[in-house]
Amino acid sequence: MKVKATILVDPQSKGRPRSTIKNNKILVYTPHNTAWAEVLIRTSLAKFPDMFGAKIPLKVKVIFYKLKPKSTSKKILFPVTRPDLDGHIRLLLDACQKYVFPDDAAVVTIEARKRFGSPPRIELIIEEEKEGIGDSNK
Repeated sequence: MKVKATILVDPQSKGRPRSTIKNNKILVYTPHNTAWAEVLIRTSLAKFPDMFGAKIPLKVKVIFYKLKPKSTSKKILFPVTRPDLDGHIRLLLDACQKYVFPDDAAVVTIEARKRFGSPPRIELIIEEEKEGIGDSNK
């Protein structure tokens, strides 16, 4: 099985959990923009009815395209500013968890890039990992 999708959402980083106190209880919640981005990603992936099974090693290839600000010099080719690439990956994998695969611990290989592009989007391929890097069992 292979999942290949273009998700039309502005890539953003996974927000840190927030907490508040109500009625002498501590409540922990996900920031609104992070929760909303996860919903948009899941909605885009809803067209894939099947989910990868448990204990299947997965490879994820992803490119995050962000709009290039008009104030950015033409000499700058890559978005080297925040948010970090690992924050984008964390949000994407958390959004896919329990929708595309049971647990993001099944992801054993990640190829990720952050680029300028229009429209802002996430291009994603998830497939079963066929071989390991440096396997000596050939």
